[in-house]
Amino acid sequence: MRTKTDEKHFYQFYKGREDLFHVVIPFLRLGLENGEACLWVVSSAVGVLEAIEAFQRECDLLRFFEKGQLQVIPAERWYLDRERFSERKTLQRFQKFIQEKERRGFS
Repeated sequence: MRTKTDEKHFYQFYKGREDLFHVVIPFLRLGLENGEACLWVVSSAVGVLEAIEAFQRECDLLRFFEKGQLQVIPAERWYLDRERFSERKTLQRFQKFIQEKERRGFS
């Protein structure tokens, strides 16, 4: 017997980098200001450096990096293991991230 789940999905479509930054950066900034740890897994189409530079234009990121509250990482490093997608490794990375941030007092 199938039961109804309470799953929710959210999709965000954007036309270019500026649209992406317009949505993601305020979302992450609010989380950081509320004491949450934030992880931004950035695609190679944008790149970590460009993402950080765009974010830095909106707020002072240094304090969040120094506290270990914010991590920006390339998608390839987050999702791939030996150049192949590994669901198991990705879930392990995420669990480790959550445990570490909770230990440091972030929600």
